[in-house]
Amino acid sequence: MLYTTVMRKTILGFIPTFFLCSAFSVLKQNQPEKTKVSGTVMRVKAHCGGARMTEEMYNEFSKPIFYANKKLFIKKGKWNDLKKKPILEFISDSTGNFSFSLPPGEYCIVDEYKNDKTNYNKLLNKFKEPTLHYSAISSSCLKEWFKTPAAVLNIPSSGLNNFVITFYDECSWNKVPCATYHGPLPP
Repeated sequence: MLYTTVMRKTILGFIPTFFLCSAFSVLKQNQPEKTKVSGTVMRVKAHCGGARMTEEMYNEFSKPIFYANKKLFIKKGKWNDLKKKPILEFISDSTGNFSFSLPPGEYCIVDEYKNDKTNYNKLLNKFKEPTLHYSAISSSCLKEWFKTPAAVLNIPSSGLNNFVITFYDECSWNKVPCATYHGPLPP
């Protein structure tokens, strides 16, 4: 009698454990394998006035440089949807390099400015009417501008190496997208 009770308790304890382990095994099998992605974030400076550069100086000035400590976000799909939360966030190191792992697929990369609706709403509200130096902002243009990511990643199952993301600086008078600046320019 004691033997049967012990066996019954053992079997009853074993059954939930077995099903729990089986469920985790199935869940793990349904998750795609992650693959490594590595690359560099670069930056191209803008020449915003001052003395006219020689062609040689301009070519040297226009060369991309490493973009250190740049915070970026990854979202599923090839377009930036401001309603979607990022699935991954990363920061480039002191030499602009980064690496992370994701399942194969299509993703877009956006910076902090385009990550959510905060800046979209600020620009739309601030420039809905013309200002002293800017035309009214085009809401359709602004939607497209925010929708466009910094880069699109198509990650194959073999991974992706040496991926380069390049950001181009804007001059201070050209930092408002989808509005035309008509104020004074620097000398």
